[in-house]
Amino acid sequence: MEILDSLLTSDYQKQFQKYYFRLFLSLTVCYFCDMKPTIALSMGDYNGIGPEVALKCIKKQSLSKTTPLFIGHREVFDYYSAKLGYHIPYQCITDPEEIRQGVVNIWNSSKEIEIELCPGKISRNAGEASMKAVETGIHFCLNGYCDALVTSPISKEAIHGAGYTVPGHTEFLAGKTDTSDYIMILVSGKLRVGLVTGHIPVKDVADKIRK
Repeated sequence: MEILDSLLTSDYQKQFQKYYFRLFLSLTVCYFCDMKPTIALSMGDYNGIGPEVALKCIKKQSLSKTTPLFIGHREVFDYYSAKLGYHIPYQCITDPEEIRQGVVNIWNSSKEIEIELCPGKISRNAGEASMKAVETGIHFCLNGYCDALVTSPISKEAIHGAGYTVPGHTEFLAGKTDTSDYIMILVSGKLRVGLVTGHIPVKDVADKIRK
């Protein structure tokens, strides 16, 4: 706990304060302007559980409270919707200005990538498509089109096969936002757990802790 306390009382705390202030400001504007926050959901690895997780999240959300933007591919959305027996109305958009409330919006972030739907198969294309979706979501959030980004599960093996060298989402998000001080936090109810290390083998943890 002392390690975590020292982390949260330094630059990390400033990072959190800055982020939560921006989030609070964004949600305040949504409230007073009667606007629903737009939540981007990356599709994840389309041959893994990513799309299923994203679709179940969308299914549970009320369109009267949030505006979902599924970032990935319409073919993936249709395929897994049919598998799950979902009938979710949506519109495909080609410009973020077209995002509409009261409906699920879909953005194709995989225009130049061939979609090879084969659940359970590790695929270079699936890895590349999953990261393109995350990158698009980051871009939309940084440019004010979305208020938050929810990332669906990816395959480390698939993204490395596609040429990405990052260990996971956390480091990719940090790199794309020019963030040098960051920490992964796990949240469940009132429980908050900050990870001192991340994306390394358990046998290497002790060597990485300096305080």
